[in-house]
Amino acid sequence: MAALPAPGRRNPPGWAQGAAVAFLAATALYLLGGYRMSLAELGYAPAPAVGAVQPWFWAAQFHMFNEPRPTVAKVGAEMEAGGRSAPVDLEAFYPTLREEGPGYARRRFTSDPQRVARLAADLCRHGGGESVHLWVDRVPKLAGAPPVREELGRFACAADPS
Repeated sequence: MAALPAPGRRNPPGWAQGAAVAFLAATALYLLGGYRMSLAELGYAPAPAVGAVQPWFWAAQFHMFNEPRPTVAKVGAEMEAGGRSAPVDLEAFYPTLREEGPGYARRRFTSDPQRVARLAADLCRHGGGESVHLWVDRVPKLAGAPPVREELGRFACAADPS
């Protein structure tokens, strides 16, 4: 049987090992409590019996974890060439592997004119049309609510110098 190494430079003293284990246990309990509070905020679990405990789990009340987005964004595009317009399948141009949808449908992307202009320029380069029309349909998750269309603009395609 191998002997345990003597406390030295590589092993912390015994009191520090106990403190480390206690810290890890407290952290695990905190994360489990936060998960429970997050489920309660979403309505998937009953509210906690002790209300005074809830402020300690402020991370579980962070909006990213417990507030679903009220709308689903769908970006649409049309390529115009020779007086005719044809819809562009953006999913075919830019496939996504994320469950939350494509990055170009996020509000941070659609509210930045430079990013939208780069998207239009890329579509012009690949599609070969005269202009591109981009918009975002924000579809509310409430049943029966009509979608809200936000125009991102019409962008003229520059002539290819080659």
